[in-house]
Amino acid sequence: MTKRISAKYKIDRRLGENIWGRPKSPINKRDSRPGQHG
Repeated sequence: MTKRISAKYKIDRRLGENIWGRPKSPINKRDSRPGQHG
């Protein structure tokens, strides 16, 4: 099994839900897509 080395918060925002269960995930505060302008 490999380690995930990419940004987990970016994946959360790309999929639109908190898949890692982290309370500090930005998907809890904003619903925009990842990127400079969302």
